[in-house]
Amino acid sequence: MKKSVLALSVISALFLAGCSSDDDNEVVTPEPVEKSRDVTVEVSSIYGELSTTPMSTYSEDGTGSIAECKLAISKTSPSEDSASVPFDLQYCNDGYTLTIEHDGETITRTGISLTEKVTAGNVTGAVTFTLTHPELESIEDSYYYTLSGSATVDASEVDVKLIATNENWSLVTVSNNSDISEARLNTISMISHDSMSRNTITRTDFIMYTKESESFLEVESKKHSSYGSTYVETQTNKHHHLPLVINEDGSVIINPGFGGDPIKVTPASPVMEDSALLVNGLSNYTVDSLSGAVTYTIDAPNARDVEPYSYTQISIADSKNTIADYSIEFDALTTRLDETTAFPTLSIYVTDNPGSGNNGDLKQNTNLKFYGVRNESGNMLVRAYKHDGIQWNGKVDDNNSPLYEPISEYNTWHVSSTWGEDATQGNFYIRYNDDSENTGATVVITEHEFSLKSETE
Repeated sequence: MKKSVLALSVISALFLAGCSSDDDNEVVTPEPVEKSRDVTVEVSSIYGELSTTPMSTYSEDGTGSIAECKLAISKTSPSEDSASVPFDLQYCNDGYTLTIEHDGETITRTGISLTEKVTAGNVTGAVTFTLTHPELESIEDSYYYTLSGSATVDASEVDVKLIATNENWSLVTVSNNSDISEARLNTISMISHDSMSRNTITRTDFIMYTKESESFLEVESKKHSSYGSTYVETQTNKHHHLPLVINEDGSVIINPGFGGDPIKVTPASPVMEDSALLVNGLSNYTVDSLSGAVTYTIDAPNARDVEPYSYTQISIADSKNTIADYSIEFDALTTRLDETTAFPTLSIYVTDNPGSGNNGDLKQNTNLKFYGVRNESGNMLVRAYKHDGIQWNGKVDDNNSPLYEPISEYNTWHVSSTWGEDATQGNFYIRYNDDSENTGATVVITEHEFSLKSETE
């Protein structure tokens, strides 16, 4: 046994010695070490030599600059369909951010202009340069715009040109003439801008740059007492010029200028007509020319004979109709003299039995009161009140707190015809001074519809 073990030991030793000898003869080639280098990027704009000296442009009322960055002006010739002369583009010339990415690392340089060379030192491998501007990142509509771009070099290159282009914005212009007093794009007032050619003013337009693919345009002409709105489709890096024509009847025609039939803009109708029959205790009726919103001054306190109110006429025959049969939309805001705000009270009288209504006795009805409260879906929430023969009692929940329910909970209830103060039958009463704190206040009514669906659909 001892001899056998010794023999095995000798064999093992010889085997291990052989392995050691082979490892010593193996040649290991080290991986090449990539050398770092300096890479220079030359930043410029697509407009090249057309760019003029950067300038500051101020808002129409002269209160301050419209941009934090310095604006450069460049001429552009819009599409042939637009029939427009070269227009002055206004874009940011400085304040850009340059992001440099290489070998898993990121370097950021700020305050970059569109006429600048930037050197990135000690970079390795392929390098990507990305140019952005932080000023308008979350803005969809603006009086000027920004450029962007990127460029990449491989591991053998040490310089590259990055040409910034317009990747996000389109320009919408509307002819500014004596016919047009105001223009808005996506509810934002467009500003008037003079385009220059050979140092001479050649045209004046309302302008707005937008990222939207479809924009909402509103125009107003005080000269012709006309106004209206329409939707305009826009494309990135395109100039859409809209000449406006005022008809003899005061309506507005928009000539798209880039194809398609002219768009006729119809005036916005008032959301609520002024009527001595249906309105009491309110004065100074005015209509917003663009939206149709109605404004009143609340003259009277909450007194029995002079309570400020308005209502909608309902015939006896209508009392067979239910809440579900009506289109009901109401929205308004009261601004008091001390600048606090309140919501008018909308009262809708309903009954669970069809018939001719209450014939003036409100105590027989349920009163659904809307105080402007809506749920997450925007549906009206109402609080129901019932009369116990002595007083009105509002509905409460299990905790004895006021209970607000979607108006659809009462869809099967019938709309009553009640006697108005002027002996006409009506419903949908709006009370503008319930707490007697709104005397002298202004109320703006933006939605006011109480009509049978069969009449509007």
